[in-house]
Formats: sequence, C-alpha cells, structure tokens
Amino acid sequence: LLRPGHALRQLDRLEPDARELLTLTAWEALTPNEIAVMMGEASGTIRVRLHRARARLRTELEQDGVRDDAFDLLAVPRKR
Repeated sequence: LLRPGHALRQLDRLEPDARELLTLTAWEALTPNEIAVMMGEASGTIRVRLHRARARLRTELEQDGVRDDAFDLLAVPRKR
C-alpha cells in the first residue's frame, strides 16, 4: 500500500539528479525533450537518466513493501 507521503520520503532518499528528473516529469509535467532543452543535454541522455531514476525509486519502494499496483500511480516501470 502506498501511504500519503511515502513516495516523497523515498524520493528524498534518491540522488539529487534523479530526484530533480522525477520532480520535473511528475510534478512539473515536463517531457524528456523539454528537460533536455532546459538542461542543455541530449534527449536520449535524459530518457536514460529518467529510466534509471524510476528504477531506483521502484527498488526503494519495493524494499519498503509497496505493492506492484502502486507503481502505476508513479509512472514507475514494472519489472519484466
């Protein structure tokens, strides 16, 4: 179960770069292309970094016992 504030606490445990990317996409609703322009980086680089940040957040949440169905709310990819 994903409790209020739980994802935010896990987000705080991530590296600042990962936290920034997740915040820009989830709360600011920026696309990877928009973030790339803003940061002066290639969009492919931003997409890879965003994928890794989401995977790290997923790992943190799993370790705290958050169920798989909660990841849809956070746009965190499921394991394949």
